[in-house]
Amino acid sequence: SDTFHDVLIRMRGECAERGVALLILGLVPHVLAEADAGTCDALAGAPGRCSTSIRRLSEQQAIARELGIPSVPMVEALRPAPVEGWFPANAADWEHPSPVGHGRIGEEAAGVIERFVR
Repeated sequence: SDTFHDVLIRMRGECAERGVALLILGLVPHVLAEADAGTCDALAGAPGRCSTSIRRLSEQQAIARELGIPSVPMVEALRPAPVEGWFPANAADWEHPSPVGHGRIGEEAAGVIERFVR
């Protein structure tokens, strides 16, 4: 299977062929909404799951930097989480945001993209 490095190289090449800029927006599961890893792991129902997600995001950003691809982590954009959270509470699917979470991510992504294209 392809590594993240391989995928980014392929994406960079495809974008260059088309004359399109490449920007990576770094999202991870519900950890976005929880600054505290212990709380995050409790919500995910798996010790270490959230810290692993954050570590992977950091590794992916380092690879993007190494390849000269702009990468914007979206973690801080969703902190602090509102009471209802950005992700469905106690849902078996903790990777996909709620409608409110999708809205917040969309708002933040639009601002990042707007700044990127200027």
